[in-house]
Amino acid sequence: MNSHGDNMDNMKDKDIAAAGEVSADPDQEENPEKRAEQLEHEIEEIRDNLGGLVRELDHRRHRLNPLNAISHYPWPVALGSAALLGLVVGGVVLHRARARERDSLLNRGKRLQSALRRAMDKPDKVAETEPNVGMKVLTTMATAVAAVAARRLASRIFAQPS
Repeated sequence: MNSHGDNMDNMKDKDIAAAGEVSADPDQEENPEKRAEQLEHEIEEIRDNLGGLVRELDHRRHRLNPLNAISHYPWPVALGSAALLGLVVGGVVLHRARARERDSLLNRGKRLQSALRRAMDKPDKVAETEPNVGMKVLTTMATAVAAVAARRLASRIFAQPS
């Protein structure tokens, strides 16, 4: 542990020892002025110890602040930032290159050839498409709306005049 931690341990030991001390002198207990002075002295010591503890905690808080890490460790932060930026830029460049390759004339011809081969192998499956979940939900909603609209229209048409 560093010197700051040792300093805090010493302060804790002093506080514990001061709290555990009981005056064995009966004269001090009988004289209220002496007892008051003794208590004032103990209070001052405790305040001094608390001041040291607060300074230590403030020091540790500043050391652990991530924004202060930038000023204490500029090279590792800069290298980490550069690596992250490189990964992002590399991902974008790779995506664009693959998209360009996928949309090339040669690739489009290969995909068309593959589609025609599949159509010739299984012509009955050319027009078949499996509806996806979104289309099934949309169809269900449209059916429900049409049923409600038809019921309201029928009730208006066949309503008895009063």
